[in-house]
Amino acid sequence: MVLSARSVSLPPQAYRAEAEKPLLDLAFLARQTMGDEALDQELLLLFRKQAQQFLRALGTVDDRSGLALGSLAHALKGAALAVGAEAVAETADRFGQMGQGGDDTRATKAHLIETLTATIAAIDQVLDESAAHS
Repeated sequence: MVLSARSVSLPPQAYRAEAEKPLLDLAFLARQTMGDEALDQELLLLFRKQAQQFLRALGTVDDRSGLALGSLAHALKGAALAVGAEAVAETADRFGQMGQGGDDTRATKAHLIETLTATIAAIDQVLDESAAHS
């Protein structure tokens, strides 16, 4: 399985303040794993599973619970940074700093869900392409 050293970006229609941030920075991931493609794949699969769990958690967390929001956002940011999911990390960081409720929190939460969903799709695409080339 070959993961190309490239970045996967958000689709152009997605709202993004972090326009220059890729969904996945595969070159970063390859550097982190010292080019071990099996480890790249394993980490992407693990992050995909975690991302799905975060999506479920985001659906249940109370937007007024600053502590729960901050904890969830911090965990998501760390997981995203480990695999080079920069757009998710940046949005999670902003979400965690939002405080308690309000329109900004809801808008950022919606954006985080959108970015996380797009990142899961990008991981699927990368893994499918890698499987096709092996």
